[in-house]
Amino acid sequence: MNVLMTYLPAKYERYVAIGLLVVAIFLMIFTLKNDFSFWKMAHQPIVTIEISKPQIFVSEEQIALIPTWHLLGIAPAALPGTQLQVQLTGIMMSNPEKYSEAIISISNEPSRVYHEGDTLKGMSVTVHSITQDSVILDNGGRLEKLSLERPLLEFHGLPKASGG
Repeated sequence: MNVLMTYLPAKYERYVAIGLLVVAIFLMIFTLKNDFSFWKMAHQPIVTIEISKPQIFVSEEQIALIPTWHLLGIAPAALPGTQLQVQLTGIMMSNPEKYSEAIISISNEPSRVYHEGDTLKGMSVTVHSITQDSVILDNGGRLEKLSLERPLLEFHGLPKASGG
């Protein structure tokens, strides 16, 4: 308080003291009012409300179909493999993924580069999406997976050291 008074002329000391007193009284009243209103709310009689069962406008058959809607997309592992005469020979992933490329050979012809949305040459099949190890094809509205075939690596041991 003395620090504040050193910057004010002496004639304002009384007004500052009265102002601080008014603010302190206001804060006390506000605090007590809120504390008592909380006490009143906490000590009210318990009221029970009956809630009726919600009206459901869909059948149980429709509810059972919800898991088939694929609300978050379709996992590539859950898709059936394609039966088309195509082979995935390479994938080049990019960021953003829309620039990724798939290298696909159709009926043992030379491979061509495809992007998402491209139609395979001579077919009514489009590239739906490209993942790190497969391409999802849209074959007339049916999604199919074309996996990248990777040869199984075999370990035959370390080479023998030559004595020299």
